[in-house]
Amino acid sequence: MTHRWWVGILGGFYALLWTGGVVAHLLWGRTPAEAGWAAPAFLACGAALVFLGAKSGRGWLAATGAGGFLSEVVGIRVPSLYGSYSYTEVVQPQVAGVPVVMACAWVIVIGYVKNRLRLLALKPWSEVFAGAVWMTAIDLLIDPVATLGVGYWVWRNPGPYYGVPLSNFLGWLIVSAALLAAGRRVRVEGEQYTATAGFTLNRTNPRIGLRDPATPWRRRRSDSRDCNAGDVSPVAEVLATPRRVFHRMRVCASETPHWIGLSVIVFFGLLATAHRLWWPAIVALALATWDGWLSVRICTAFDRIESHPPSASVPP
Repeated sequence: MTHRWWVGILGGFYALLWTGGVVAHLLWGRTPAEAGWAAPAFLACGAALVFLGAKSGRGWLAATGAGGFLSEVVGIRVPSLYGSYSYTEVVQPQVAGVPVVMACAWVIVIGYVKNRLRLLALKPWSEVFAGAVWMTAIDLLIDPVATLGVGYWVWRNPGPYYGVPLSNFLGWLIVSAALLAAGRRVRVEGEQYTATAGFTLNRTNPRIGLRDPATPWRRRRSDSRDCNAGDVSPVAEVLATPRRVFHRMRVCASETPHWIGLSVIVFFGLLATAHRLWWPAIVALALATWDGWLSVRICTAFDRIESHPPSASVPP
């Protein structure tokens, strides 16, 4: 099978698991007992899609998954890292008392954050700090849902935030910073482009968001600036609009590490709502809004360049 086939099959299975998990918790408040395989399959499928969609940084992602898993193995034995906690039997299989798919969870979350961070055009160490804070904010959403909503682990000494001790978030900040520092020169990117304008994400200056590649600018016949009034009918213009919107969406949010990470945030946000965990639900809304702002920023840059194309000779 080709790469696209694998992405399509795994993507469909992932969407099915995502929908089933949300519906189960909205309707019954739990995952059915006979569907205990769904949680590890969901995380494993998501991590596989991140690896397939990442055109760079795969080695670092694999090392990060291993490092995150190791931190969990240490964490359940050394309370000073995250706090005193232990995993339940809900998620299997487990190695050294930690579900194997926790490595997949680390890959998904840190791959998403790393993918989005490059849009901020920060210096390497500033990016490490911002990424660690971002990761910790995501844990403000995930941890209460994972303990009170789905029962993946339990805290022996409950803390003030839905039973989560504050030391857990400090541990997440430190471990996330260490993993991001190890890959501060790494970029987790996918193939992101638009066929209509021929633009790709700017690898050298993400503040601009988009750049004009070596290929010359090709004006669209549907653009009124490039054609005479009678060249394109109003009907053709209307029919062309959905295609333009589709290509603009590809520019804004086509990278797999991005949409897998965002889907996990939305997933846990909906589960938080189903279990009436209102602060985690608000955190999910804030994270999704922040993500949307970044995507709109790229779309705005695309529109700006599209409205003012570079001066280049267009062949007749």
